[in-house]
Amino acid sequence: MRHRWGIIGFGEAGRAFAAQLSKQNGARLFVTDPLLNGTAASPVLRTKVGAISAEVIDDIATLVQKAEVCLSLVTPTSALAVAHAAGQAWREGLFIDCNSVSPDEKREMAGCFPPGAFVGAAILGSIAGEGTDSRIVLDGLSAEKAEEILNAAGFRSKAISTNVGAAAALKMCRSVFMKGIECLLIETMLAASEFEITPAVLESVEDTLQRFGFAGMVEMLVTTHAVHCRRRSDEMEKVSGMLTSMRLPNSMSAASGQLLAASARFGVTGYFQGQLPPGARPVIEYLKRKYKENF
Repeated sequence: MRHRWGIIGFGEAGRAFAAQLSKQNGARLFVTDPLLNGTAASPVLRTKVGAISAEVIDDIATLVQKAEVCLSLVTPTSALAVAHAAGQAWREGLFIDCNSVSPDEKREMAGCFPPGAFVGAAILGSIAGEGTDSRIVLDGLSAEKAEEILNAAGFRSKAISTNVGAAAALKMCRSVFMKGIECLLIETMLAASEFEITPAVLESVEDTLQRFGFAGMVEMLVTTHAVHCRRRSDEMEKVSGMLTSMRLPNSMSAASGQLLAASARFGVTGYFQGQLPPGARPVIEYLKRKYKENF
């Protein structure tokens, strides 16, 4: 499928996307970035642009008038200004914002364009580690159209909603888990290293994951949370104290204890009469209601 592609931002993500798009037969590729216009970094970046047969455009307004599918891959602090500049010069096509900003900012960006022109995108994963194999989720009125175009160009994209902001929300919810797990692993392995039992600790965690599977573990942990949150809160208080005595970080363990204690205060165990709930969803719905009532 032939398209005129525009890339705004030629950093790590912009270069990875440009390299992928340059493989498309008959596609034209335009790029713009302040670093391509007269800074010390320009010679190096211009060599990289030349390697993918892209045409350097001096400004955003000219680029969006030349391209029919524009990808914004800039820093989060620049994303809104880029959308404003592109919207002021917009004629036709799709503007796909791939930047890591909040759902509210995505909706503000969408207001810069005619209905259906803006597509919110979120890259799930690491461009540095996975390149363009990273999954991309899309939202907006033209999300399905954008999915078709991007997948035809070799990307892994999926439309998830017509509501702008949904993709950004998915990425942020995922980050709660992924970054939380990252920090939990650091805290766990620091403590395990102190006792020289790291392989045994990791093996025990892996065993649980393998026995339940991810979906099964979610159900197990959330449903038993309703029954055992008070006891687990007491346990995590002791864990936090142990880490403190070893002069190791305990912020994740302390936060776990606080959340467990909050669930106990909110009466989740009594609500389910001390019995295992039928699934994770009723537990989450109960706790969400209690948090909104109390904060």
